[in-house]
Amino acid sequence: MQLRVNCILFLSILKLINCTGYLELHLQSPYRQPVRVNITSSSKNDKSKIVEVVLEPKKLCNVTRVPVDFNKVYNITIKCGESKEEGLTETTIVSTVTPHFGLLSPAAVARPLNGIRIIIGCDTNYFGEKCNVFCDMKRAKESNKYCSSNGNPVCSNGMTSSKCDKKIDQKSCSCGRNGKCIESSPRPICECSKAFRGEKCEKKQLSASLSSHYKGDFWNFRMTFWQLIFSNLVENQLAEVKQSEAWETINRILGNSSETPFANRPNDTASFPFTGSVDLDSTDE
Repeated sequence: MQLRVNCILFLSILKLINCTGYLELHLQSPYRQPVRVNITSSSKNDKSKIVEVVLEPKKLCNVTRVPVDFNKVYNITIKCGESKEEGLTETTIVSTVTPHFGLLSPAAVARPLNGIRIIIGCDTNYFGEKCNVFCDMKRAKESNKYCSSNGNPVCSNGMTSSKCDKKIDQKSCSCGRNGKCIESSPRPICECSKAFRGEKCEKKQLSASLSSHYKGDFWNFRMTFWQLIFSNLVENQLAEVKQSEAWETINRILGNSSETPFANRPNDTASFPFTGSVDLDSTDE
């Protein structure tokens, strides 16, 4: 199935089927940029979802929203057409996604784009890492509660008991990274912000990984690994969290203390005489 979509008019929308979770893709470019997106799953029986869009300068484009099966792996291929501003005839960006709620967008993206956001979300009344826990939000609200991220109806504002009239002992949780202590049985648990996970919110949330392939005049000369990194990756304007393992890895190698190493590009990238590749994905387990 192939659709042509313009982000200004948004002429067509992919039909959705009943499911408990979805994948939503947002793109952004500083230029008017034609893009073709192909989303495939690890199942040979599933049909590809293909969408063609024209990105308008500096305007967020909600490219598509498709249902996902949390037992499958998805490949997102973003093929950008000619970009005269960047001297590129073609750019292909590939992301492999293992769906789980809370997936974060990568901290850096490849030119000619300056923003990629991959959202894994749950349908209404479904919660949990795989969106497989049902919680009736309306019924929870009637009891002065809300559905937590793990799908349990809990009291708000750090309260507990059937009437939500008792304060939770915050010391029983010791949540870090701005996590909050919420009621749970047999003891309170930490509900983490989107960027973190773990029993005490001590781990960074996993992000989507990206790889890229270019065609353009700049390949007429040999580029070192770091020339490629600093010349063709830019900070992701749509990233939910700016800090990442990518920043930390590059800063550690360069000896920078900044959280945005691309703002401190080395004057002489030839001082890095090797070639290779780097995984700019969040790898913390």
